[in-house]
Amino acid sequence: MWTALALIAMLTTSMGVAAAPAFGSGGQGQARSPATHIIVFNEDVVVDSAVAALARAHGLGVTNVYRYALRGMAAVVPEGRLNALQRDSRVAFVEANLEAHTLGGHVPTGVDRIDADLNAAANIDGLDDRVDVDVAIIDTGIDLDHPDLNVFRAVDCTKGPNCEKGGDGNDGNGHGTHVAGTVAAFDNGIGAVGVAPGARLWAVKVLRNDGSGFFSDVIEGIDYVTKNAGSIEVANMSLGGVGKLVSLRTAIQNSVAAGVVYVVAAGNSSKDIYGSDGVFGTSDDF
Repeated sequence: MWTALALIAMLTTSMGVAAAPAFGSGGQGQARSPATHIIVFNEDVVVDSAVAALARAHGLGVTNVYRYALRGMAAVVPEGRLNALQRDSRVAFVEANLEAHTLGGHVPTGVDRIDADLNAAANIDGLDDRVDVDVAIIDTGIDLDHPDLNVFRAVDCTKGPNCEKGGDGNDGNGHGTHVAGTVAAFDNGIGAVGVAPGARLWAVKVLRNDGSGFFSDVIEGIDYVTKNAGSIEVANMSLGGVGKLVSLRTAIQNSVAAGVVYVVAAGNSSKDIYGSDGVFGTSDDF
């Protein structure tokens, strides 16, 4: 636990604290089009039964199913059926899906600048003594063959309703691998060193190889992390856009309650970390 807490402190210093995730409409293909909605269920609803029943009743095309950080799904809603779906007794609320993207240029602050090299948990000394912590990188995936990274597990949440059946989570963009290196590149005297050298990395691919995607998939990634909260201690999300989703905030809050600490990029595109009310930690920050 001490190691995890020390890592959290270092990552928060190096990457910033949560900035408002942002979105814009648009996308590629029906399954990730603006017609897709995020549907959150009432607490007494059994997820799998509700997904099947709602799909039949309202003609939904299901794209994502959430069971751990959120109880609900994302689906293509046929024209003219949205009002009836919103009135369904099994549904708490419905939100239009919004676009997500990598936050440009993720430039690391530097291990020396944040004094991570002086932190006993990191033990940065040029020897490959790996930090005993699990970190999920919710991003474009990670290069699974990268010689300087300890990729423990990898999943792809961009291809269907179940991350674990979607693919291998390999990075075809480079952004997620860059973030992973900032977090956990080996302390082996070769190249760069990460804030938590050799940490076990969980590649959770939620953005496509062009660096864009939708928050329905990001929530699925958060759902996967929450399912594995017994192992994953920290999750990093260096992504954003324009807009706010109650479903996203709820998923993050539930994941935090399960024991995962979220570290998110801030300051990109001149966004104010404190949101419109000028106070950090309130609902408009997410």
